[in-house]
Amino acid sequence: MSSSSSSSSCYCSSSAPSPLKMAWTDENVGRRFFGCSKYLKKGDFVFHCKHFRWVDKSFPTLRDRVWSMYAEIDALKEKNEEFEITVSNLMKKSKKDEELILQWKTKAQDLEKEV
Repeated sequence: MSSSSSSSSCYCSSSAPSPLKMAWTDENVGRRFFGCSKYLKKGDFVFHCKHFRWVDKSFPTLRDRVWSMYAEIDALKEKNEEFEITVSNLMKKSKKDEELILQWKTKAQDLEKEV
C-alpha cells in the first residue's frame, strides 16, 4: 500500500491520523475504510468529524455472493439432470441399435446357410 492510501487525516484535527479499519456490516463485510480516529459511540450519542473514505471499491455483499452461488448450483443441477436424461436416452438407443445389429447378423447367417 502506498503512503497516500495507507493513511488519511480527520477533518476535526489535521494531526489526528485516521486508522485503517474493516467493515463488518452485512452490506460491506471485509471492506476496508479510513474513519475519524476520535469516533466514539456511547448509547445514542456518536462523536466524530464524519471523516470517512473507502479504500476498497464496492463489491457484492457476502449474502449476494452466497445467493449467486446457490443460483449457480441450481443451474448446474438442472444441466446435470438434462445430461443424465440425454445419457439415458443414448444408452437406450445404443441397446436398440445393438439388438438390430444382432438381428441383421442372425439374418445374414441364415442367408449364408441357404447359399
